[in-house]
Amino acid sequence: MITCGNRIGMSHSQSPAPFDAGAYWESRLKAYPGLCGVGNTLLGRSYIEWLYKMRRSVFMRLMHSLDFGYRASSVLDIGSGTGFYLGLWKELGAGTVSGCDLTDTAVSRLRMAFPEVRIDRLDIGNDLPATFDREYGIVSACIFRSPGSRRSCEGRSHGLPCHG
Repeated sequence: MITCGNRIGMSHSQSPAPFDAGAYWESRLKAYPGLCGVGNTLLGRSYIEWLYKMRRSVFMRLMHSLDFGYRASSVLDIGSGTGFYLGLWKELGAGTVSGCDLTDTAVSRLRMAFPEVRIDRLDIGNDLPATFDREYGIVSACIFRSPGSRRSCEGRSHGLPCHG
């Protein structure tokens, strides 16, 4: 190991282990159910809940200000995690709401919390399975870059808008 001030780095002869986003999020969501699973746990539950209250307020205000027929639209929420945005789309009265997530933990919890919503387990960083052949009028994604992840969704958007 090479020490650089307070940082510890690897010599050029060592290779970092490849980052496994699925394992990271699986472990994180098992350890921290609810919004703390996707929030900065160092900030505390009250602050995370306040941040999501603000997110809800901004999202709802924005959606009510737009007039593009989301009530008749089919919505796909990518990276549904705790179901925060699934709940907002349902509250808004979106036509059909579907969700997907990378982890078994999230998919299992989401299916229990939203039995009327189709929830798929998939990694949007990979090719979509042939069975994923639906079309959506709206695609929402609040995707957080996992620590150590260098993967970008660029080139893998499958026709979906992607901002990395």
